[in-house]
Amino acid sequence: MNPAQTAFLEALRPVLGPKGIITDPALIAPWEIDWRRRFSGHAPAIVAPADTGQVQAVLRAAAEHRVPLVPQGGNSSMVGGATPPADGSALILSMRRMNRIRRIDAGAGMVVAEAGVWL
Repeated sequence: MNPAQTAFLEALRPVLGPKGIITDPALIAPWEIDWRRRFSGHAPAIVAPADTGQVQAVLRAAAEHRVPLVPQGGNSSMVGGATPPADGSALILSMRRMNRIRRIDAGAGMVVAEAGVWL
């Protein structure tokens, strides 16, 4: 982890709480590879906001500290777009804590869901 990433995480600890920052490599590993196991990378940490206010705080801090983020919803992409680069230069912005279905309208065939809901 580089100094900018460390400062970024320290700035977010009071905002995200203990569930919102993951630095244990064993817990990060499943999120560094796509679900088809074709694309993989490395991220020194995962930040996982629980609501839109926390997402805003993460993005502000990332801009301030110049830390690249790779967003992941359910990490179910088939093209590897949610896989971090191999060099560890980016952290994962995981939306998995934002996993509520807000509304289902069966008549319209519509669901309003948060970004971390698995498709």
